[in-house]
Amino acid sequence: MRRVAISDNDLRRFYVDERATIKQIARTFNCAPTTIRRRLVSMNVGIRRSGWNYTKRFFPQTVHVPDSPAKLAYLAGIIDGEGTIDFIKNKTRRRREVAPRLKVVNTDFGLIKWLAELGGRFYRYERKDRRHKPSYEWFISGVQNIQPLLQAILPYLVIKRRNAERVLEFCRIEVEKRVTQNCTFSIPKGILSPE
Repeated sequence: MRRVAISDNDLRRFYVDERATIKQIARTFNCAPTTIRRRLVSMNVGIRRSGWNYTKRFFPQTVHVPDSPAKLAYLAGIIDGEGTIDFIKNKTRRRREVAPRLKVVNTDFGLIKWLAELGGRFYRYERKDRRHKPSYEWFISGVQNIQPLLQAILPYLVIKRRNAERVLEFCRIEVEKRVTQNCTFSIPKGILSPE
């Protein structure tokens, strides 16, 4: 196995401090991504989950949760009938679940516009044959967006309730991971050294 001509300190700086991806580092040093990954693992550097930077970069939107029980029930009905509650999956890594996703597809632009006022994004899809109406897809992704909205509509969901509970469990685990990763522990003097 060829040794990459990069010091451990530089590799750590690129990956940890500058947040470069393994593929970007491999391209820079003209080697395979697996070589960089192995070096990082041998250095005991935690490998970031693939796809997290993608969702962070493309889905930073904020969601406004309706305060009216009637609007929450209406939203739950729309999601039960026309929506999907699932995960964005990383296809290159055995379809591992990367981030939660909530989407609704419909041909009524008024409905999609109402949903877009809550947050998220929407796209228009038009088929080449003129027989079908254009359809619109509204979606929200990311733990910080999905968790408060799903917690609010969970009591009103019927059909998609099990999917929502699964996604909320995923969100809870992700939040706990981020809290523990961002904590810094200070050990008082004298605890580790004998008196």
